[in-house]
Amino acid sequence: MLGTIITFVLFVIGFPLLLFGADWLVKGASRLAVAWGISALAVGLTVVAYGTSMPELAVTVLAVWRDTGASPDAMVDSGAAGIAVGNLVGSNIANILLVLGTAAVVAPLIVSREVLRRSLPLMIFVSFLTLAFAWDWSGDGQSIITWWQGLILVSGVILYTWRAMVRGRAEKKLQLSQAEEIEEEFGQMGTGRWAWAVEVGRIVIGIACLIVGARFLVDGAVAAADWLGVSELVISLTIVAIGTSLPEIATCVVAVLRGHRDLAVGNAVGSNVFNLLLVLGTCSAVAPGGGVEINQLAMMADIPIMIAVALLALPVFYTGSVIARWEGWLFLGLYAAYTIYLILRASESPLLWPFVFAMTALVLLIFALVSLQSVWELLSSRLRATSTE
Repeated sequence: MLGTIITFVLFVIGFPLLLFGADWLVKGASRLAVAWGISALAVGLTVVAYGTSMPELAVTVLAVWRDTGASPDAMVDSGAAGIAVGNLVGSNIANILLVLGTAAVVAPLIVSREVLRRSLPLMIFVSFLTLAFAWDWSGDGQSIITWWQGLILVSGVILYTWRAMVRGRAEKKLQLSQAEEIEEEFGQMGTGRWAWAVEVGRIVIGIACLIVGARFLVDGAVAAADWLGVSELVISLTIVAIGTSLPEIATCVVAVLRGHRDLAVGNAVGSNVFNLLLVLGTCSAVAPGGGVEINQLAMMADIPIMIAVALLALPVFYTGSVIARWEGWLFLGLYAAYTIYLILRASESPLLWPFVFAMTALVLLIFALVSLQSVWELLSSRLRATSTE
């Protein structure tokens, strides 16, 4: 009884801790952007994305090393590794549909040119690359991401970080206007020799509060669901899945409320890139036996769904370079449908395949309509530009 009460207390504490951590992370990242002379977007694509991807990195590496049946010379199989890879794929789906959907409902999100031209195409490319690396090219029935493929992914995140920081420093006009806005909102950063260290400390504390707050919320929600008699299956596919995305949700919503709507999009897209390049790459590189085996269900269903979500983001992001509120509701509706799909799949319901066919047709229709709208807006803007010349 005492343990249940403590869990509920931690649940109550977790929410304000989550908001506090997000606020400090956004504040520290924004001030650091001014101090380093780079854009807030670049910080969102790198520093903030690193921070919000740390829980996935820890969980994934621990999962592949805690596979009790594996010897040091054995390839990590689809048991613990399946959980780890499923966590990454599910996180990437949630980052677009749940995180950006929630943030866009709060306020329309601005999609910067950097995201449209580089980060979003890179996210789509890395998603396809993950599928290509895991594909069973030898035909022996095993889908494996090897240690050397993991090193390629990790090398990619190093290059990605360096390019994002370099391009962030090149945006001179954005730096000036951004510096004025951030200093007006948060106050000017100190001028002492350790002033930057204070902001780094603020970011570290913010990330720690996000992780601890999310853990408290998830533990409390699981205890509450168990007390109400809800099955572990429903808990794992809903509460826990959403809980792993709470740091991104809190960071994006606080960034939107603070007016840094480009940082919100940069964080979500950057986290997806980091999850595949840094987290999956590190997991594959350090896994016992030199690689991680991907189960066939993930290969045939979860990874293709992740790719489909990334492709759907393309026309949505390009419509006016803004994610509107109705598009946020669309993302949330699709995430709800994805959650229903997971429950039907896990329970082996006879409604699974009719639901899959119906949702596939609906998603293809949505993709076609949004793509047509994006093309129409592009042609209209070019016609207006031509007529004014």
